Amino acid sequence: MRVTGAAGDLWQLHRGDQGWRLTRGLAGPAVATVTIPGEVAWRLFTKALTRAQAEQVVTMDGDRALGAHVLRAVAIVG
Repeated sequence: MRVTGAAGDLWQLHRGDQGWRLTRGLAGPAVATVTIPGEVAWRLFTKALTRAQAEQVVTMDGDRALGAHVLRAVAIVG
């Protein structure tokens, strides 16, 4: 996942024997890449924006079905 803008960064989600793990940066090749503008990301992850609204500005490369799961994520921004 790539979040663009001033507060942007790269994260990679890995599935291993112990479940899913989110890490900062890229640890290997990506099966799917989701790019989200920073001003959209915090609204999406705090549910202030619907998935349908986010889909208007989010881009996905690679496995779109896998990448679409990012749009269901929830985060507490503090």
